[in-house]
Amino acid sequence: MITSTTLIDLILHEVPGAVYLTPLGNDRYLFRVPVSSVEIAPKVQDQLRKRSPNIEALSNSIARLGGEPVYAICAMAHPVAGMLQIGDGGQRLRALITQKAKECLVQVMGSWVTVEDAVSAGLQMNTARYEMNDEDLLNFVAKSAMSLQTIADLTGMSKSAVERYKLVGNVPILAEAVLAGFIGMTIAAELVRTCGEDPNRLAA
Repeated sequence: MITSTTLIDLILHEVPGAVYLTPLGNDRYLFRVPVSSVEIAPKVQDQLRKRSPNIEALSNSIARLGGEPVYAICAMAHPVAGMLQIGDGGQRLRALITQKAKECLVQVMGSWVTVEDAVSAGLQMNTARYEMNDEDLLNFVAKSAMSLQTIADLTGMSKSAVERYKLVGNVPILAEAVLAGFIGMTIAAELVRTCGEDPNRLAA
């Protein structure tokens, strides 16, 4: 494993514009680097192409947070041709590029020597992060005073999808049926509309 001093010197020497900020513990080191000096590791890029992330929504979220993602981009220990190789945070990088950011914070992971190291660790990190499930969304949307469009903008969902969560979330017995898998969200929402959002008619 590469030593911390060697790793820091390597990044500063190989990556144009890189500035070392601080150690983060557990063989992690924080740098501020030009966005142009960061790219997604090839095998990770191949995986990203299979997804359809809402980059615009993520970009807007980053902008509201002052231009930095909540989770810093994570890079492998060895740059390639002067570029830090991203193992986790490809979508955040794409969002930063979309908003024409000049610099970003990057955690360089000393233990990520190969792409396989990065992909394995990245999978664990993504699985551990909190993601709102249907129960969370039904509860939140039903109680929220935000407009449907505002929730859609914040979550990256379509306005029609948010409306379905709102309709179903306001009918607890129907929400429970959806969560139990007895009925689909779209059909449940249509049922609410058909009954004029009247709880008594739905109960019947």
